[in-house]
Amino acid sequence: MATPVEVEGVVFAVAPDAGFTDFWMQDPGGGAYSGIYARDGRAAGAPAVEEGQRVRITGVTNERNGRSVLEVDAVATVG
Repeated sequence: MATPVEVEGVVFAVAPDAGFTDFWMQDPGGGAYSGIYARDGRAAGAPAVEEGQRVRITGVTNERNGRSVLEVDAVATVG
């Protein structure tokens, strides 16, 4: 079941995939379980995220293939 969330973190990898830009983000402090894979399903032409960028994400979490995935609805640059 999808759970609405708002999270903040640093983008540490970006992977373009079939017209979407998926990425991984993590808590700046790091540590175990501090990151998540983000599936960016925003419309084409939405501003892309970049490695090293601090962002705030609004979306929902789901489980896919036994892993947590953040389905992105909105991205805001922080700081």
